[in-house]
Amino acid sequence: MQTQPTTTLDPRTEVSRLVNLYAAKTATLNAATADVRAELTALTASLNKIEAPHRAELDKIEADAKALALQHGPEIFGDKKSLTENGYCLAIRLTDVVQCEDEDATLAALMREAVKGSTDADKIAASACVRLNPELNKQYILSQFDDAPEWFAQFNISVNERLSASLKQAPKTRARKATVLKATEQPQQEAAA
Repeated sequence: MQTQPTTTLDPRTEVSRLVNLYAAKTATLNAATADVRAELTALTASLNKIEAPHRAELDKIEADAKALALQHGPEIFGDKKSLTENGYCLAIRLTDVVQCEDEDATLAALMREAVKGSTDADKIAASACVRLNPELNKQYILSQFDDAPEWFAQFNISVNERLSASLKQAPKTRARKATVLKATEQPQQEAAA
């Protein structure tokens, strides 16, 4: 159903009519879907109730597998960095992580530097290290650390390597495509033999 503006009403009256029509249609939609939404909410609650003990057990198994992988990586993986079993892949990798002694103190110092820094470059760099909510912008720090480690050191920020593990579903293996010989190639191969 299309709503056509009437030319006899002033714009304010017409907008008021359209807003009221929108509100009425929204209420009709909400009433029409209320039963389904309630059923969906009940089903979601049931699913969460059934899933909770299994999820807790899976989380424990995952944590145990990761801990063993980090502790005994070479024994488990050999030269590889992953192990695939029954469609799941346990992997370890070496990653760089941003660390500081006291994150709250570091944030306060960076925020002060962003406002009262001695140079514009220091103000910009300090601002870039802090997110809006405020927290450390670790992605930025990782990308800039090698260029100015002394500058970051004044805020007790360092970048260290850390071994981490993950357990997730293994990627599907691709089946090899069968090679199809063209009809013209077969006689040539047989003749060569």
